[in-house]
Amino acid sequence: MGEQTKAPRHPIVLAHGLLGFDEIHLLGEQLPGIQYWRGITEALAARDIEVITATVPPSGSIEARAEKLAGCIRRKARGKSVNIIA
Repeated sequence: MGEQTKAPRHPIVLAHGLLGFDEIHLLGEQLPGIQYWRGITEALAARDIEVITATVPPSGSIEARAEKLAGCIRRKARGKSVNIIA
């Protein structure tokens, strides 16, 4: 983001796509997990942008995944309008 870029008025929701994940551990807890949004949440937060990371199943019907996404947004955004990046 450039220095002149204004922060969005509403929080940003990061929602992974099909077969995505928030964090995955390939060897259990032996190694640090791999984060889907690695570096992005930190970069946005450094600009005072509120970031919500959505948790949805990696697969399933569109309806089921949409319900989970909506529930996650309701819980985490607490009634605020949001910008969704999927």
